[in-house]
Amino acid sequence: MRKVAHKRLTELGYRVTEASRGDHALSLLRNGKTNSGLLVTDVVLPGMNGRELAEEARKIIPGLPVLYETGHTCEVIAKRGVDQESLKLIHQPYCSTTLNKKIRTVLDRQQP
Repeated sequence: MRKVAHKRLTELGYRVTEASRGDHALSLLRNGKTNSGLLVTDVVLPGMNGRELAEEARKIIPGLPVLYETGHTCEVIAKRGVDQESLKLIHQPYCSTTLNKKIRTVLDRQQP
């Protein structure tokens, strides 16, 4: 799904830095290898979940907007300690139009 998200984001005109694992994403952020204005992460990741990644990423870039994606059921999301109601969440599969609208919603909510 990461490759599909990368393709869709690129087609929408976004610059994308891809990481295969949460720890890799954090390393990229710490080392300034990405100019991140938005973190898009799956809820379920190897090594850490998306919520944990977002919390650590926000220690590096305070206020970093996060869009979570998932193909899992509500039960699986809840077991990962993620409150679906409070998330900016998009369910897979999704089309480019839906993704773009969700990104705009997340980014626009971050504006003062």
